[in-house]
Amino acid sequence: MIKLQLIGKLAKDATAKAVGDRYVVELNVPINERYKSNGEVQERTTWVRASYFVKTDNIVKFLTKGTTVFLEGRPVANAYKTKDG
Repeated sequence: MIKLQLIGKLAKDATAKAVGDRYVVELNVPINERYKSNGEVQERTTWVRASYFVKTDNIVKFLTKGTTVFLEGRPVANAYKTKDG
């Protein structure tokens, strides 16, 4: 099993969607990385989209843009294609 731990600031307010008797809370967190390539400092941003189930959607009012969050869980990778391929 792989466990992932991230600390970052929310890029936008969290959302909650009702699924049966529970809610799915969705978060978007950018993770910035700086590194040197050929002597020049480069920056790369990786976007992490996290979701989890809760019994009530009250938590969403605390998860606003700019809030620092700690995420821990099992990563699942999803690939997608843009309109340009």
